[in-house]
Amino acid sequence: MTIDCVNQVFAPGTIYVPTARGFVCLAATVELAGRKILVHRAAISLDAVDIVER
Repeated sequence: MTIDCVNQVFAPGTIYVPTARGFVCLAATVELAGRKILVHRAAISLDAVDIVER
């Protein structure tokens, strides 16, 4: 598949960031053609309630 315009392909990602008190979960969605971060959220747990925008 060729990506020929913006807002065509999105990539979600989740990463754990180590801190002094444990870990923080960082979730983000990236638009691949423009390489822009569209949404990002940080949470101390992987509960969907913490990560999904309300």
